[in-house]
Amino acid sequence: AFNALPTEQFSSAKELWALNEEVAFITQLHTLYDIRTRSLFQGKQQFQMTFANRTYEIIKAGGDGTKTAHAPDEWLRWKSRREYSDLIYMPGEDLTVSDKLNTWQGWGAIPEKGNVSPFKDLIDYLFSNDPETGKWFWQWIAYPLQHPGSKLATAVVLHSNGHGVGKTFVGDIMGTIYGENYSQIGQDELQSSFNGWAVDKQFILGEEITGLNSRKDADRIKNMITQKTFMVNKKYEPTYQTNDRANYLFTSNHPDAFFLEPNDRRFMVHEITQPKKPRRFYRRIGDWQKDGGASYLHHYLLNEIDTSSFDQYGPAPFTVAKESMIALSNSHTGQLAQEIIENADNFLSRHWGHKRCDFAAVNELLAMVDPDGRSSAVALGKALKRLGVPHKLVKTCDGSKRLQAIRNQDSWINAASAEWREAYDAGCKG
Repeated sequence: AFNALPTEQFSSAKELWALNEEVAFITQLHTLYDIRTRSLFQGKQQFQMTFANRTYEIIKAGGDGTKTAHAPDEWLRWKSRREYSDLIYMPGEDLTVSDKLNTWQGWGAIPEKGNVSPFKDLIDYLFSNDPETGKWFWQWIAYPLQHPGSKLATAVVLHSNGHGVGKTFVGDIMGTIYGENYSQIGQDELQSSFNGWAVDKQFILGEEITGLNSRKDADRIKNMITQKTFMVNKKYEPTYQTNDRANYLFTSNHPDAFFLEPNDRRFMVHEITQPKKPRRFYRRIGDWQKDGGASYLHHYLLNEIDTSSFDQYGPAPFTVAKESMIALSNSHTGQLAQEIIENADNFLSRHWGHKRCDFAAVNELLAMVDPDGRSSAVALGKALKRLGVPHKLVKTCDGSKRLQAIRNQDSWINAASAEWREAYDAGCKG
């Protein structure tokens, strides 16, 4: 079998096989991938320029002397060049997954049993005002390690009034476990159209977020938290689609760091209200981290945290801090809509008296909650829609009305217009 293999000149084989360690051709993208920098070449010309100094001598046809061959040109024509159908990011899997190149780089810290008390003390301190949420947080950081590649449907926001309480310490230590699969970003990156920082990442720390309080920013970040794939947009590189395995931990010194809607399910918000610890407390954690602490924590999270009850697609806990952030980020109209939902019985009894009716038109609700006219019927209608309130344009005995079902919403969300009309005419006007 060995003798049957095709023979190659040693010099050419050496150079071409060396390129195979550095470059791969991705057939579905019709481009070349630089394995060293984990980036795509802009085209054939960039590839040729990058390796222009890779040359070797080959014997001329007929055996009359030698000539210089350019390795990148020969490699492109070489039948043994390294080739994959596509790029894929699959943490915990082999280098090749179904003829695709797995760009996962392995863990940053190898699990090793050891002392984790400094990190446990840090978490106990940060969540001492809410131990139940602290238990959920332990599961949140452990689950993606126990199930590599898990994309959680939730993100964590830790905020405090002061600097230096240890919020970022948590992300730094987790980042050591993830190694190349970790990225630390700021608000500029979150708001940028370029997203190279998210490529091939499992854990992302968004540090010192100061106020992503626009609805546009909020919708974009919510998509980032739950999306399964995204389009990679790096400067000076071709765009392509890849799978998303990133989970997000955000830190801030602002209680209104994010715009949150009242029915938000994605963000777990926790406020650290305890006084800052003495310097020796943080120095002990730093020394532990330098002395292999991330490896000990990796082992602990894999083997000591029970995540059997953790739902990776479940909603985040609703905390006092989250309720406060919702109130701070909500508009006047949004607050009115929330008030209507929370006090539906009161509003409907005021409007309809003794009659049992689950409906009211937007302008009727607006007259009750906003007598000063600071909002509009259109704005209130949109705010109620964002809260999931069922609404229909119904031909009632009083003419056509866009009714809002602000009570017993589950009963009306899938009901036909005829049922709405019958209930309105009988219960409200009858």
